[in-house]
Amino acid sequence: MAKATAAKGTATKRGAKAAAEPASRAKSALTEIGEEAMRRALRKSLKSHRWQLVKVAEELRLSGSANVIRAIRQLGLSDEYAAARLRGDVKSGPRPA
Repeated sequence: MAKATAAKGTATKRGAKAAAEPASRAKSALTEIGEEAMRRALRKSLKSHRWQLVKVAEELRLSGSANVIRAIRQLGLSDEYAAARLRGDVKSGPRPA
């Protein structure tokens, strides 16, 4: 029983240490290059499919329009998405059966 308690305490300390580390570390050059390539591919697909999120998801082999929106946010394209929504360009398309 004492071993289980000690192991538990160690795991908690490791988790606390990981949570205390700063969240914003400098990205590697390789990561920045990869994100820029993904950003370009997503932007190109959005424009070619006229913001039809289902079509974009199909082209990029994402599981649905929610994942397209998630990618838009993660890659810093939220302002472009908001502008397209205001223009009425964003269309979700038919829902898969």
